[in-house]
This record gives sequence, C-alpha cells and structure tokens, in this order.
Amino acid sequence: MNKASENALIYACKRLRLGEDIVENAKKTKAKTHLDFLLKLFTAELEERDRRRRNAYQKAAKFDILKTFEDYTFEDIKFPNTLTVNDLMNASFVPKSENLILYGNVGAGKTHLAS
Repeated sequence: MNKASENALIYACKRLRLGEDIVENAKKTKAKTHLDFLLKLFTAELEERDRRRRNAYQKAAKFDILKTFEDYTFEDIKFPNTLTVNDLMNASFVPKSENLILYGNVGAGKTHLAS
C-alpha cells in the first residue's frame, strides 16, 4: 500500500469515526476471505473501544486515588472544643452517630476530609 492510499484510508476511517488505529490493525490482520478479514478487524476495534470505555469509567470513578492524611495540613482548620485532630483522623464521631459539618474557604480541604 502506498502512502497516498494509506492517507486516503485514514481519511475515510476518520469520516466513518473508526479512528486511525484501524489502519494499523488492518496491516497486521490476516484472513482467508474479505469477510473474515473485516470480522477480525471490526471485532478488534470493538474490543479496543470496550477497553477504553472501561478505563474511562474507572478513571472517572477515581478508584485508584487513595485519600490519606499524609502531607495534609490542619493549619487553616478550626476545630470545635469537642473535636480534636485525632478524633477526626480516627473517625471517632462515627460510632457516636454524630454529624460532622465542615465550614471554610475554598481550598481549605473540606472535600479531602469528607472523602
């Protein structure tokens, strides 16, 4: 396949919303008939799209982000007399069925503490 044909194929794939990767996969795919070739090529494309979709969902869910108190600073946080930093870190208010309401400016770390 010459470069002009490859560029035309890439352009056609973009217009069909197949992506450029399908051209590379087509070069690697071997089959006995044209229909087998297309079936293998499209199956590989569908599997790749499923893989990308699952990865995007996992990234959006932020499963891989673990929140810890390491390097967290409590300097800008005011605690009531009934709650200490250790109480907060140990979540001692949970067994007592007490609510924890976080107030503060943007960027103080309220969301980090809540999660």
